[in-house]
Amino acid sequence: LNRLQQVEHEAYLTLLAGHVGVHVPEIVAAGRCGPSRDAALVTRLPTGRRLVDCTEEDISDDEADAVLQAVLRLRAADIAHGALSPQTIVLSADGPVLRDFRRASSSAPPLRTDRDVAGACAALASMIGINRAVAASCRVLDVDTITSVLTLLQRSTLAAETQRLARSQKAFVRTLRDALAA
Repeated sequence: LNRLQQVEHEAYLTLLAGHVGVHVPEIVAAGRCGPSRDAALVTRLPTGRRLVDCTEEDISDDEADAVLQAVLRLRAADIAHGALSPQTIVLSADGPVLRDFRRASSSAPPLRTDRDVAGACAALASMIGINRAVAASCRVLDVDTITSVLTLLQRSTLAAETQRLARSQKAFVRTLRDALAA
């Protein structure tokens, strides 16, 4: 894909995610711009805080649940975000906003959509702690989804930002996986 096609792909997946009920940034423009005709995607984020900029106390249980529910809406539509992390989740007054659909895929296989659910669980755990993230997962996810997620909770499947945040927590992935399995 050339850069313009990449920009158009991201814009399309962002719009598609919004169509299935996920809060996404507003697309302002997509295409070529400026004297050099560079490809660009211009979006407008609602007012809010990126998950990575929040403290554990800033994130309510309802917001944690809403993040997982948004990812489940993508999963139900066979859309994989492909890079969920505390950087790509914004908490707004209207609910969580998922941004940065560069690695997204429409008609994604279950493995990719389940990887997103695992990524969301790990992103939440890195910010609000494993116990609260597991409690949110148990409230929102069914047993079959949790079972699918367990095999995908591996350091290699997590976004780089989630891995960086989890480094301070000894055996983060194993502890999260064991807590979810319990």
